[in-house]
Amino acid sequence: MVYFELDLYWVVYSGNDPLRLFAENPGRFKMWHVKDADKTNQKLNTEVGSGTIDFKPFFKEAKQSGMVHFFVEQENNYASNSIESIKTSCDFIAKNLI
Repeated sequence: MVYFELDLYWVVYSGNDPLRLFAENPGRFKMWHVKDADKTNQKLNTEVGSGTIDFKPFFKEAKQSGMVHFFVEQENNYASNSIESIKTSCDFIAKNLI
């Protein structure tokens, strides 16, 4: 009866595996936050596709996770400005993940 909003960055950063969470809790992760980890400082975010997180396996298991909506975000470390950074992330997701 409970669904979760999962932040993929923080799950990976904490050393956990989103795929394991999906398998153990199928259909319970209706919403995702999608942001990448900077290559030089994992505490910072960067544009999706520019960092260290491989999102392809997660998006392949979107149905198992129950994902209905995902939110592209970046909390810090913008390459140029916040609008350009989000556009870069969205373009990568559209071309490579969905």
